[in-house]
Amino acid sequence: MALILYLHGFASGPKPKSPKIDFLRALGHEVHCLATQGGYRPEDYLRAAETALNRSPVDLLVGSSLGGFWARYLGARHGHPWIGLNPALRPSATLARYPGRLQRFDVEASFDWTAADALAYRAYEDEPVD
Repeated sequence: MALILYLHGFASGPKPKSPKIDFLRALGHEVHCLATQGGYRPEDYLRAAETALNRSPVDLLVGSSLGGFWARYLGARHGHPWIGLNPALRPSATLARYPGRLQRFDVEASFDWTAADALAYRAYEDEPVD
C-alpha cells in the first residue's frame, strides 16, 4: 500500500511498536519512524525529516502533536499528503511553558529546553501553507 513517514511528538522518539504504528501497519502500510535523536528544536526535526524524505519515496506523512505540526509543514513544502493527529498549532507558545531539564517519554534520557528554543518555532508557524 503506502509508505508512511511517522513524525513523533515533543520529548518522544521513534517507537516502532506503538499502537498508532501497529494500526497503520495492520492496514497494510509500510511505516518508517522519524528519528530526531532526542533533538526537538526546528533544525533537529528538519534535518531528520529531510534525511528521511531523501532516503525513501514517501506517500504520506503522519504526525502526532509536534509531529503533526511538522507533517503539515513538510507536506506543504514537499507536496505530500499529510495527517496530523492532535497537531500542535502554536508550538512557540505551548513549548515555552516547559523550560528546564525535561525527561524523554520514549527512553531513559533527558534534555535541556529553553524559552528561546520554543520561540524558534515562530518562523515556521507563520509560514503560509497551501
